[in-house]
Amino acid sequence: MPRYVVAKISEALNRDRKPVNGSHILLLGVSYKPDVDDTRESPALDILELLREMGATVEYHDPYVSSLTLESGAAESVPLTAELLSATDAVVITADHSEVDYDLVLEHARIVVDPRDGLRGRSGKATIYPIAGPPRRDGAPRADTTEAATSDAAVGIST
Repeated sequence: MPRYVVAKISEALNRDRKPVNGSHILLLGVSYKPDVDDTRESPALDILELLREMGATVEYHDPYVSSLTLESGAAESVPLTAELLSATDAVVITADHSEVDYDLVLEHARIVVDPRDGLRGRSGKATIYPIAGPPRRDGAPRADTTEAATSDAAVGIST
């Protein structure tokens, strides 16, 4: 599943004409499930490592996990601010904690990849990439979404 999520992140960035390499990505939540501080078996850790291997600058915000020690180096939770969200290329919801201000995220982020489907029914300025289906903005599919644009071949995924 982490590789599939990284492919969705890559697809979202590519649609914004950005490569993963050099992108600034913010993960929301690194615990293995919402509203806990346990990171054992958390797919977010693999996602973070894969993105770093691909050359992305990755930060995370988690109200339950203040710091991490990973193979690629240590990381500390960063405060969730409008400035941070505006400065990131993509935000990824890896644990949908109830304490996260998702309205702030949707108002200030450009791209939100939502593999947890925690934003269903919410809208804002951000383009939301759910785990399945086309991207949407303001609760509806984007106007530029075509079958060719959403095909696996269009995002470089071979079958």
